[in-house]
Amino acid sequence: LLAFAFVATMMLSGTGVAYLAQVRGQVTHEQIAKTSAELKDLEHLGSYVRAVTAMQRAYLISGDDAAVAAVPALRADANAVITRVQANIGGDAEQGAYMQRWQQLLVQRRAFTNRLLAARKNQGFEAAKVIFNTGEDNQLYSAMQNEVDGISQVATARLKVEEAANQRLQRGLALAELIGVLAALMVLIFIALRLIRSISINIQTSLDLVEAMAQKDLAIADGVSTTDDELGSTIQAINSMKGAMAEAMGEVSRSSAHVAEAGTQIEATARQIAETTRNEQRHVEQFV
Repeated sequence: LLAFAFVATMMLSGTGVAYLAQVRGQVTHEQIAKTSAELKDLEHLGSYVRAVTAMQRAYLISGDDAAVAAVPALRADANAVITRVQANIGGDAEQGAYMQRWQQLLVQRRAFTNRLLAARKNQGFEAAKVIFNTGEDNQLYSAMQNEVDGISQVATARLKVEEAANQRLQRGLALAELIGVLAALMVLIFIALRLIRSISINIQTSLDLVEAMAQKDLAIADGVSTTDDELGSTIQAINSMKGAMAEAMGEVSRSSAHVAEAGTQIEATARQIAETTRNEQRHVEQFV
């Protein structure tokens, strides 16, 4: 019973560990998905900066408003992506510092772009060219790219850590499950061996009792069962039968003793009668 309780406890414990590991694995998967989404959003922001750069330079050359017509929509989309990135960063101070500097650079570059486009529209190509040739745009672009790269590096490193942790978790879970299965198997083997031994002992006890009874040896001690099952009931029944046989044989012995005693008494009485008869015969012969 204790062994079965132990197995049941192990199974319940294994289920609890598996559940906790599953929960932990789910959290890890969510973290990995969150970091992967952050990296995709950072790539999207890089694409946004490159697209706006290409549009402003096309407008700088052509002066056609259609070249920058999509910029407002791109900015709105970028703002939504920035909000998601900030949410994913959360309390990460290092990434937060990168993101703050990137946003400051974004504000500066938007101001520069607006000034450049206004100069091209109101003063012409040469005026815009002078502003562009200051190199400020390239400096802002490079600085922004550096900040995005910094965020990406931190996110990539975190992703590697999360993936490594997930792999360790999965290996640990597999090992725990293997150990649990082996332990349960060993306990079950132990239980099976104990049961086999108990059954063998009960069978041998039954055989010893029956053989002793066949040889009329009813003084043998009652058999003791090691299990509470059909074999145990059989041993108890043999014990009862042995007791009944011993009692019956005792009755027979007592009856035989009584018969022998009665025979002795009858024999003595017969001898007495014969002696009396002989005495009477001698008296008769004396008178004759």
